[in-house]
Amino acid sequence: MIPISALLPEELAQTLQVSPPYRGRQLFAWIHHRLVFDFNLMSDLPENLRRDLAGRALPVALKQDMKLEDAEGAVKFRFRLLDGSTIESVILQDRRGRKTACLSTQVGCAMGCLFCRTGSLGFGRDLKDHEIVDQYLLLRSLASPDLSSVVFMGMGEPLANLDSLHRAVDVLGYGGFSPRRITLSTCGLVEGIRSLGERKLPVRLAVSLVSADADIRNRLMPIARSNPLPELRRALLEYQEVLGKRITLEIVLMGGINDRSEDVEALVGFVQGRSGQLPLRVLINLIPWNPLPEFSYKRPETRSVEWFQERIKQAGIPVTTRMPRGSAVCGACGQLG
Repeated sequence: MIPISALLPEELAQTLQVSPPYRGRQLFAWIHHRLVFDFNLMSDLPENLRRDLAGRALPVALKQDMKLEDAEGAVKFRFRLLDGSTIESVILQDRRGRKTACLSTQVGCAMGCLFCRTGSLGFGRDLKDHEIVDQYLLLRSLASPDLSSVVFMGMGEPLANLDSLHRAVDVLGYGGFSPRRITLSTCGLVEGIRSLGERKLPVRLAVSLVSADADIRNRLMPIARSNPLPELRRALLEYQEVLGKRITLEIVLMGGINDRSEDVEALVGFVQGRSGQLPLRVLINLIPWNPLPEFSYKRPETRSVEWFQERIKQAGIPVTTRMPRGSAVCGACGQLG
């Protein structure tokens, strides 16, 4: 069976050997616009073609394995892949009712961040482009056809699977979802950021910095040792020079670990640069750590988060604090898996 969700209209016609060529446009419209995944329901296709395609193609290859909802509108799904592996995807709703789809790019994660449940799973494999697109289609079909944004902040490191991700973004864009409403979150892979700049992929970039203190960052994020802060900062400057976009720096705050006065100073210094260095144009997003029973870290007190945010504001740097969403279904940042 051929998974087809990541094929564009011309590719659908060629891969499935259907004619005339406009059949590819019809198939794409049924799958991506009408969210119909059963060939038998694609009424403008000839009956014999529908029977033929049902025997050799898969509009979506993922199967729903679990669904959890909370009172605030968060919905978490576990999907089973064709090889039996599972991934999780989430829809989060803000106070204005806007819905964001949080998609995964890998089975598990190889980055090993010590505060993240997904990082404790280890790495399974990269997702294929159609498996990324399938999540987007299924979340729209099963939970919300209208999405305000898409974030690649689910399971896995997006920049470690950039080819499949790039293709998925292209397909979503062709289907009408602007890449400018897509955010890619990375733990800070320097070469991946440079590659993203070279491709000029018009998505928003978020970097899970966690700390601008090298010792703390190295301890919490093993990948930081091979992607040190000075090199990461240079890569971000190069990225901004090419794309001109503001970058989000995500700081997962853990009580007593990276919420101190010296942590603020290190973060401000990273953004503003030392003498002779260009400043970064950023938004800092503070994310109070989402509790996990098997981890010993502590969520910082509200007054500590407010103090941290105010110190950054005083330095003239834009800053927000992410409101907790999805924790009741273990669908918040760092809880997947």
